Amino acid sequence: MSTKAIALGPLREVGLNKLTIQAALAGGLDAQALGVLAADLALGGTLVVLTPWLAPVVVLAVSALVAIAAVIATPRNYGATLRSLLQDAEALGETRADDADAALHRLIVEDLADALDANARRLRFKGFLVNGAIALLLLSVLLILAHNP
Repeated sequence: MSTKAIALGPLREVGLNKLTIQAALAGGLDAQALGVLAADLALGGTLVVLTPWLAPVVVLAVSALVAIAAVIATPRNYGATLRSLLQDAEALGETRADDADAALHRLIVEDLADALDANARRLRFKGFLVNGAIALLLLSVLLILAHNP
């Protein structure tokens, strides 16, 4: 086995660990967005019954839509599929075994790096949406407090 393949093994492990962390972060952001959505719906329903003033209800509705958008914005890239790796391995079949193994390791690590980069962008956007939904929820609460001293 070549030294390139040996050096890529730890990178692959780090990449897989980071992919697991990204999946956990996505789940945490989803939980936050669903919590905001539940608060929006509960507070909005209460406001519709108790007050004729619709400004905070409209802000809550926008907050709920942003929270739904945050749940929908899910990282979808988890690296190469097994089928694509098999096709890559078959394409490398003409080369020596050590060289093909090293090249396949490199392809796996490169696919994993691409997946991590794509997921990082989506997670930043998802976090931005969750923070926006929280800010809109807080804005509606401030509107309620300012309107009813």
